[in-house]
Amino acid sequence: MSTLECSDLPALFNVSNGSMSGEVRSALRISSQHLLWEKRQRGAALQNMSFYTGRIRVLFLHPLNVGELLEPDMKSDTGSLVCGAVLRLTIKLDASSRVITNAKFKATGCGYLIATASVLTETLRELTIEEATLLPTMLDAVFVEHFGKLPPDKLQCAILCRDALGAAITAYRASTLTEWTGDDALICTCFGVSETTIEQAIESEAARTVEQVAQACNAGGGCGSCQPLIEDILDDYLRTRTQE
Repeated sequence: MSTLECSDLPALFNVSNGSMSGEVRSALRISSQHLLWEKRQRGAALQNMSFYTGRIRVLFLHPLNVGELLEPDMKSDTGSLVCGAVLRLTIKLDASSRVITNAKFKATGCGYLIATASVLTETLRELTIEEATLLPTMLDAVFVEHFGKLPPDKLQCAILCRDALGAAITAYRASTLTEWTGDDALICTCFGVSETTIEQAIESEAARTVEQVAQACNAGGGCGSCQPLIEDILDDYLRTRTQE
């Protein structure tokens, strides 16, 4: 609709008899239709809000840990082919202990995704790499504890959170391998522990089990994928000692 100038008003509105021109009536009709459309849109939004109940509604209105960490140690971008939602997860680790100190997310999706991602990032805080690696298998129970059983058509939100964490852990391990500059073999990618360091822990700390090696130098204390290699190193050391 074009803007009406003040000079046009006498021609559009007859002051003497209060009659309106067709253009003014048309403009008012369009304006009324627009107001009705806005009212319906607000009603639809309120109806969608009522769809979220309990803890889902609370975290949808007041999400936790929204944002993106600068220079994160772990990061992933994942999406759902089911609903088109997208989730970015960024995680910060303590340099020495490899304990998660902070986790944030950014998402485009429904209230269920916002709520489950809020719980995921809260749960990740203060976990070790090993605990975080095991978390994807336990997330369903974590979400049930917070929200009860999710509706079948919202299970993809939980799956997306699980995939995001798995992708972040995989990317972190891959970057550790890429950045390794040591001369000997890298055994533990979670903590960057070489074969020589493990052998020194076995020799000087008298470590005789995988658990004792993890306590001595952190190797094997992350995702656990290197534990069979550590067992081989232990077997070789013990075999050599027996032969001596």
